[in-house]
Amino acid sequence: MAKITILGAGITGLSIATILIQQQSRDRSRSRPPHTITILARDLPGDEPSQRWASPWACAGWGHDVLINASGIASATLEDVKDSQLIVDRTHVVLVKSKFDGGYVHRGPGPYTYIFGRGDGTAVVGGVSEMPQNGPTPESQIHQDLFRRAFEHLPQHFPSPDPANYEIIEHLEGPPALRPATGVRVERVEINGQKIIHAYGTTIGGYILSFGLGLEVARLLEEDEMKMDVPN
Repeated sequence: MAKITILGAGITGLSIATILIQQQSRDRSRSRPPHTITILARDLPGDEPSQRWASPWACAGWGHDVLINASGIASATLEDVKDSQLIVDRTHVVLVKSKFDGGYVHRGPGPYTYIFGRGDGTAVVGGVSEMPQNGPTPESQIHQDLFRRAFEHLPQHFPSPDPANYEIIEHLEGPPALRPATGVRVERVEINGQKIIHAYGTTIGGYILSFGLGLEVARLLEEDEMKMDVPN
């Protein structure tokens, strides 16, 4: 049995935990006992939304077999990690009153655009991504851009490009982490005898990529277990 600590309760950390539990449930014939999984995070699902950075208190006497670092933007400041390739951009979406209850994604010519109905009379329209070195764009300009795109792609559901013709419930801004030079980080390392698996850097693709990261983390853990099972 491995004692596994997952640092971070975002979509990546929770997906990793879910996949590890699912795999153990499917493989009841395994001779090894199941893992003990602990999720450690400052912000948990159900807490108030936060724009704050995660606290830099990782890698300090864990006492666990494996630490999974799914801390996202905190990996830029965590002791013993301090990933210089990691940067934070600003992403913007709006939550708007709408009867649209489907899902739409545009990839191709023009900006990446997505619109998802939430089934409760609202829809999310996105997205705008800004690099941190650039100054913030006024919300009014972002709204004009987003509703222009919504009108271009789904005019039957968004019949006007003018934000004034919609009831905007909330403007949402997130600080996703990305590694533009090297891409998503998912790898196994060892620091001062502590086994660590890094899994972060998905930027706005967290919900899309998180289960893929979870499967890769599970594979790396399985490799470690197989090595421990091989007799000397």
